[in-house]
Amino acid sequence: MRRVFRFPLLFCVSFIVFMMLGPSVGYACKCIEKPSVEKELKSSRAVFSGKVIEIKEGKQAGIVVEKVLFEVDQTWKGSVNSQVNLATEHNSCSFQFREGENYIVYAKPSPKFKDESLLTTGVCDRTALVGQANEDLSILGTGTAPAKAVNLEDEINNSGLSLYIWIPVLGVVAGFGYWTWKRKV
Repeated sequence: MRRVFRFPLLFCVSFIVFMMLGPSVGYACKCIEKPSVEKELKSSRAVFSGKVIEIKEGKQAGIVVEKVLFEVDQTWKGSVNSQVNLATEHNSCSFQFREGENYIVYAKPSPKFKDESLLTTGVCDRTALVGQANEDLSILGTGTAPAKAVNLEDEINNSGLSLYIWIPVLGVVAGFGYWTWKRKV
């Protein structure tokens, strides 16, 4: 009777192991063609050029994101300060920024992030290295200097850290309170 159960059990275990070792599903980005400069300008919340100062990985709304800090040179749309943080999710549609490089950025809010003020961009947008954006720069013309000087370096360096500190502290306090209450009862 034991032999009867060995084959189905061996088959099930082998099937589960095979499925776990198989490749995961990948999704390609669906960019048919990049929009014109005019359409991209109209659909973006902010358009600016600037240098990437720092890139940090963090979490936003439960999603692993890369936060990119820019030192802004020129703006064409939006109330862009002297520094801007962008967030990009890690997927095939993410634009890959490099520290020290200058970009022209077309930024929009992402529906994936709950914070509407958090802007993002992707490979389907016209975001590009400044050296490769001659058409955009000739159509956009000369931008304006940032309206307000800000320093967002602390914001990018401390993103998400407060949760890692406060959640355990609140857990300990709640546990201690429960323990104290139980002792009195």
